[in-house]
Order: sequence, then structure tokens, then C-alpha cells
Amino acid sequence: MCGVLILVSPADGSDVRDWYLRKIVGVPFLLLNVLNLHQGGVERVVIYHPELSSPGGNPLTPLTEDSRVQGAVEWVSEFETLDRIVQENSCRLVINGAALHDQADIAAALDGSLEPEHARTMGCFETSPGAVRQVMDYFDKAGEAAVEPVWTPGPVENTDHRLMVVTGSPAMQVRRAEDFKVQRERLLTRGGMASDSFMDRWVSRHFSRQFTRLLIDTSVTPNQITWMHLVVGVGSAWFFYQGTYGLGMIGAVLLMISAWLDNTDGEVARLRFQQSRFGMILDVIGDNVVHWAVFLGIGWGVARTMGNDIYILCGLLSMAGAVMSLWLLRASVFQERGGSEYESSGWADQLANRDFLYFLFVMALVDQLNIFIAITAVGSNVFAGYVFYKKIKSA
Repeated sequence: MCGVLILVSPADGSDVRDWYLRKIVGVPFLLLNVLNLHQGGVERVVIYHPELSSPGGNPLTPLTEDSRVQGAVEWVSEFETLDRIVQENSCRLVINGAALHDQADIAAALDGSLEPEHARTMGCFETSPGAVRQVMDYFDKAGEAAVEPVWTPGPVENTDHRLMVVTGSPAMQVRRAEDFKVQRERLLTRGGMASDSFMDRWVSRHFSRQFTRLLIDTSVTPNQITWMHLVVGVGSAWFFYQGTYGLGMIGAVLLMISAWLDNTDGEVARLRFQQSRFGMILDVIGDNVVHWAVFLGIGWGVARTMGNDIYILCGLLSMAGAVMSLWLLRASVFQERGGSEYESSGWADQLANRDFLYFLFVMALVDQLNIFIAITAVGSNVFAGYVFYKKIKSA
């Protein structure tokens, strides 16, 4: 499956090569589009602009040597060569390089699942391979105030070879210097997942995006953020272990910060296309180690304060239930966490749900951590028992 990415010269007269090297969320503009196209299902990306063969070489070429690029990339600067490629049956898409595209839209354009209204907004339409020159002219004007298109596609003569033209909505256009900031913000506000819990969606993501804004343009990697989350989370357990009201409140606050950092590592990984299986495993293990440490810390801390060792048992039972749940769900959790950004998972979401942290904060605020750890001791084991029952029933 081949797609042609037509680079459009900037509206302000900037050098086209410098323009497409500019970074959005820490990744060059052109590289973001190539990565989105590959992940959207385009196996071979052909990049066209007449200035790419200028003396001194093509400074954009190193972008496609990035380790994140998993498909083929070709560079074309002659229209005759481009026209020949477009005539090939494997060429299915012509994409406007002056817009920042989403992999989900590319995938929908390829499989024909774009809703008509969304296709109209995106400026997506079918045409014949012989119309590539008119399509290029259309791209040159497509960013101008979303007025009537300068060219209306005619009927497709060869029904066996249609081209899908993907212009990109006005909100996705990158025509002027200020558009880079607009696109950066658009991507940052899309950092969540469809499977986010209620509190993740309305509270945690608000804070995690602030961390992402601070870190996205730095050299800090998603795995390093995961380690930060782990250190802060385990540190919160130490404060809970002290058993005092003030230190318990510090522990509750640190635990929420840890949860926000846990969201941040995924946001940064998805924005930079730095997802990895190792990172996913580290994230799952980090989440659970933090929870286990916090349960033990609260149990011991409450026991010290109230002089009742039953709460140590509650902490151990809370940890045991969480450990058993992870062990029972280990296969499905690691498989689901490794799925698509937009994939809705089941058990993985329930095990990773952090909404209880806000309940914990309220309990710490009213100095009732003993009630929290008692409820958790029962709840985590009830959940583990339910998982075990479902496993036995489905066996």
C-alpha cells in the first residue's frame, strides 16, 4: 500500500526544508506525518517536492532514518517520476503535507470507513490517478480560509484504481509559523485514552498534561518518567508508614502526583511514537509496586498510630489481593496494555484503575486511613476472587 505525501511550500516564504524540520511535541513536523501514515496502514510513503534535489543534498533525508520509522520511504523531486508512481495500482492515497494528519483518519481513509460528514470536514474525496497535478494545485490553496475548493474532482474513469485525496481539516493545517503552536496544543489535549476512568478523564489528565507540556520538548524519555512515578509513589508509602496525620497527607499528595506522572509517561510515549513492550511492562510493574508499597505503608502506619496490629494484617491482605489479581490477569493485562492507543480494554483497565487514590486522599484528609485500609483489604480480595471465579468459569 503506497501513499504520496505532497509537501507544500510555506505561506510566509520560509525554506521548505527548514519548515518541515521544525518540531511539534519534540518530533519534526515531517517525521510526525510519516509515522502517522505508517501506523495508519501506509506501507510505502513517497515524499514529493520539486526543491528536494537542490544542490547540497536533501537535509530531510535523515528524518526517515529514525529508528521509529518502520516502513519504506522514498523521495521524489521530479513530477514525471511522481506521476508514474501515482499511476501504480499500489498507490491509494495522495496526502497534503501541509497538514498534520492523524493515524486514525489515515486508516479510515484506506479502509473506506470515514463517515461522510467527517470526510467532508477532512477534505477527503476520491479522484483518478491522472488528476495529481490538479490535486497539487488544490493543496496549495487548501489552507486559505476554508472557502470553495479551487478544483472539483471529476468522475473516476478506472474504478479499479481510485485515489483517495486527504487534504486535512482547517484545524490541522500548518501554513504559518503560529500554526506549530496550534498543532502542539491540539496534540497535547488529545493525550488521553478512550479507556480512561472517570477521574482520569476529568482530573488526572488535567494535571498530567501540565507535566507533559514541561517534558515533551526535553530529552527525558517515557521510561525515565515511569521511574519518576515509581520513586515518588514508593516515597509516598514511606510517609504513610510514619503514621501521623501531617505525613499521611504528604503521602496522599505524593501518591496523586505519582499517578499523574504515570499518565504522563504514556502521553509522552504516544506523542513521540516511543511506545515499546519494555516500557509497557515497566509501567504495569511500576503501577503495582506503588500500590503494594502504599497498602503496606498505610497498614503499618495506622497500626502504629492506633496501637492495633490488625491493621498490619489489613495492609498485607490488601497487598495480597492486588498481587493475586495481577497474577491471575498477567496474560490479558500485558496483551491489552500493548494494544492500540484507542483500543478499549477490559481487565487491564480495572486492574490499573487509580480512582481509589482520590478516595484515599479524602480519607487521609479526614484522618480515617484506618477505614480506607480495612475497605481495601476486603475489596482487593473480593476482586481477586471474582477474577478467579471468571477464570474457572471460562476454562
